[in-house]
Amino acid sequence: PCPLPRPENGNQLVDATLALGRAAKLVRDDPEMERWYAEVLARNDQLPEVHYDLGLVYHGREDKAKDAAKHYRRVLELVPEHPRKRVIEEWIASLEKGN
Repeated sequence: PCPLPRPENGNQLVDATLALGRAAKLVRDDPEMERWYAEVLARNDQLPEVHYDLGLVYHGREDKAKDAAKHYRRVLELVPEHPRKRVIEEWIASLEKGN
């Protein structure tokens, strides 16, 4: 997971939905995590942790490679000096090559 804290937004609905996504992540229920995280991003696209986690879920799925790269790029837009920047850039390059 992204080691950076998420920004406080004061939106209880986003917080609750994020909690449901995290709970699904903990039990490795990727479809439910995708569902809840998609709802979070529809309300607040500024959470690098959510983009990072979705990138990880989509990374291993050939049909979602473009989505994985999109979420990883968004992480770097939001946190240009992300602690895993070099690895994320490598993942993006690999996904865009189709590897």
